[in-house]
Amino acid sequence: MGLISENTCWLFMLPSTTSVEQRHVYDIAFGIHVLLQRDVSIENIVLLIDGCTPSLLTSTFSALSVPVPNKVYSTGYYFQLLKENIYN
Repeated sequence: MGLISENTCWLFMLPSTTSVEQRHVYDIAFGIHVLLQRDVSIENIVLLIDGCTPSLLTSTFSALSVPVPNKVYSTGYYFQLLKENIYN
């Protein structure tokens, strides 16, 4: 039993009222890289982010050779995710 081996949702959140700083996007990409190296499925990773253009997201993640998660939403979607929770 453990977080890595269980059906766990890994949530990264970067709220912003303006545009995000690229260094914070790098931090998230690195965190996702670590999870993927530990064999966490990309399907179990969710990114909630505001103020980030798709091109900034893609370029930052590709610079670290990390795939962008399939589940990318604005931070306002957080409470909807809680309602739709399918994880342990």
